[in-house]
Amino acid sequence: WVLSIYPRSGLGFKHRCQLDNTVGIIDADYYNSSNEGHIMIKISCDAHDEGHSATVEAGDGFAQGIFTQFGITFDDDADGIRDGGFGWLYNKIMKSLKSKITNPIAVCLIALLCCALWGSAFPVIKIGYGLFNIESNDYSSQILFAGLRFALAGALTVIFGSIGAKKLLTVKPRGYYKIVLLALFQTILQYLFFYIGLARTTGTKGSIINSVSVFFSVIIASLIIKSEQLSLKKVIGCVIGFFGVAVINLSNGTFDTSVSFFGEGFIMLSALSYAVSSVLIKSFSVKDNPVALSGYQFAFGGLCMIVIGFFMGGRITFSGIKPILILLYLAMLSAVAYTLWAVLLKYNDVSRVTVFGFMTPVFGCIFSALLLKEDLTGGRGYTILSLFLVCIGIYLVNSVSKTSKK
Repeated sequence: WVLSIYPRSGLGFKHRCQLDNTVGIIDADYYNSSNEGHIMIKISCDAHDEGHSATVEAGDGFAQGIFTQFGITFDDDADGIRDGGFGWLYNKIMKSLKSKITNPIAVCLIALLCCALWGSAFPVIKIGYGLFNIESNDYSSQILFAGLRFALAGALTVIFGSIGAKKLLTVKPRGYYKIVLLALFQTILQYLFFYIGLARTTGTKGSIINSVSVFFSVIIASLIIKSEQLSLKKVIGCVIGFFGVAVINLSNGTFDTSVSFFGEGFIMLSALSYAVSSVLIKSFSVKDNPVALSGYQFAFGGLCMIVIGFFMGGRITFSGIKPILILLYLAMLSAVAYTLWAVLLKYNDVSRVTVFGFMTPVFGCIFSALLLKEDLTGGRGYTILSLFLVCIGIYLVNSVSKTSKK
């Protein structure tokens, strides 16, 4: 539907009053758009006799609107959704950004940067537990620690995003439920499970199990949300990528298969929560700024976790500069990685982006070996094989046949 705006017939007939843009066109995408507001109408009196004027009293009608249906093409190959109002400059900038952010090389480099940052989180969190004197069974303090990290990450995301946009990033009231849902899955549930689970397993095992989020993301996007097609090539790519992640666990000569619900089980639930959040951010960012969504969901989720952890009896003590630096690094890590990831998901298929998540555990294993001294000696061959398999998996998921592309 389109709403067409015209002057009242009497004004036009008696005074030649007409809209300055002849007919006002209010598109359907103006409703609930990011710049939704009042309808502005400018009318001029174009009477031929000199000195003619028209007066409209407050409360009198001066314009009328007519709703009209219009047809749309079924296969116009449109690659974006218009977002209401004037906005031509904004749309032009977004179109330019999209052409860059969908470039395979750009997607690869940005996704790898995000995965490297996330991979470093596995050992850094465990280092943080030591510096803050948080024991492996101290659930409440682990939750409080996570809440402080994400509340700070949310503040940093909004601040830097606002500086870049030269205005305060906001989300309209109609988008508040999106913040709550994202905070629930991307921050609260994911990291409640993650922090508690990681305290009960090794950084290497935690990073490997967490990689199943790639499978979950592809399945949810393809079979439940149905935002993309599930092809055999994607399935094969995911399987090969997962085996690549599993191979690196053989670097110490054995494959540790011991499992506990509060350890490896919680890491698995964390991966499922993350997969749901990836699909949600892809859907929500169609009409809302992904940077604003990431920032405010981090802040809201972090505050919720602070309250939960505190009332459960959790306490954090700062002694020296190192704990503060660890907390700042983890906050910056989240702010940068999740914001970039959200932008990638906005303009690309979920599977095309999330498949790079297989690199997170690879980076996690490498950083765990470097920072935590977890044994990877003698495992160079496994590491190389792991990277090779992960790269093959990423290639298969991202390669599109000419037929499907057409």
